[in-house]
Amino acid sequence: MSKYYSKDQLLGYNKLFNFVTGARGIGKTYQFKCWAIRDFLNNGRTCWWIMRYATEIDAIIKDSRFFADITDRFSDHVFKIDGSVGYVGEGSDPKHTVWQPFITFKALSESAIKAISDPACNKIVFDEFIPLPGIRYLKNEVERFLELYFTISRGRDLRAFFLANNVTSACPYYTYFKVRPGDSEFTIEGDICIQNARTAAFTESMRATRFGQLVAGTHYADYAIENESLVDTNSFVC
Repeated sequence: MSKYYSKDQLLGYNKLFNFVTGARGIGKTYQFKCWAIRDFLNNGRTCWWIMRYATEIDAIIKDSRFFADITDRFSDHVFKIDGSVGYVGEGSDPKHTVWQPFITFKALSESAIKAISDPACNKIVFDEFIPLPGIRYLKNEVERFLELYFTISRGRDLRAFFLANNVTSACPYYTYFKVRPGDSEFTIEGDICIQNARTAAFTESMRATRFGQLVAGTHYADYAIENESLVDTNSFVC
């Protein structure tokens, strides 16, 4: 059994909005990046990749850093980002390839784009939908996302995937839709699926590292390795 996250069981529920939280480094973002590439190469389906602030988008598209950790999985292809669009081409020589756009990057903080036409898009990924403490949500953020979603989907059943580390179970998205993660890995509420992703193999492998042993027993280890919430506490529950 792989120690890293797999999206397969989540996709099997076929829900419209899907929220995935889990320990740091478990491979949530990596899994969806690989899917975005494979789904385009195999099926011609495109993806929109959303983050909260333009600075976050700038960081991942600079020097095409978004693709840095996955190029070894696609050695027969090359990747680049031009503006806010990611491209893939066959071969190993970027100078002699036909580039195809397959992923669009968008900061939620930016003004909504009107007249979007991307009928090949079948998924939206919102990375880091729960920010770390000290990073603010946008004003009316949930409805800003819904406006962007509606603009891209154009009435189609376009699935959205929200990814985050297990920072807290209290966030405006859960509040807005009146849902809350349950005790089991998957919580289903109507057309919403919440997954608290866990793999025992990942936890054990991290415990065995020098860093894992260094931070063992600390609040940070509970969060980053044991997949316990960084913020939530039962200190005041009697």
